[in-house]
Amino acid sequence: MIETTDLTKQFDGYAAVDRLTLTIEEGEVFGFLGPNGAGKTTTVRMLTSLIAPTHGSAKVLNYRVGTDDQQIRRNVGILTETPGLYDRLSAWRNLVIYARLYEVDDAEKQVEKGKMPLRSYLLLHPDARLSESDRKILLEWATGP
Repeated sequence: MIETTDLTKQFDGYAAVDRLTLTIEEGEVFGFLGPNGAGKTTTVRMLTSLIAPTHGSAKVLNYRVGTDDQQIRRNVGILTETPGLYDRLSAWRNLVIYARLYEVDDAEKQVEKGKMPLRSYLLLHPDARLSESDRKILLEWATGP
């Protein structure tokens, strides 16, 4: 179940999400539709405790956003169209940060484990359908921190 009351997120005075109140029952299928900038991704990031609301409250699986964030992250997964990566950090460092955020045991070791299979895949499939920026990020990660 997901429940929000007056959920709001502001960035520099701009309300990306403005007083959203909704209830989604267990088993119900629900989708956010709207143009770019409508607040869909911002809402989902708040509901998955990746960013904090400016105002209002939300519960996901009866866990409170802002209070039970680790429990929410343990039980909910998300993959957005544009993942929130830190451009100034290497791909390796981004993966370690997110692994730690999700409490992956021995994050650095787990990230290292994935390098060899990815490097092999990229070498064996040079025509893999990846954007140039994705290919660059993956190659950077696969070749070192």
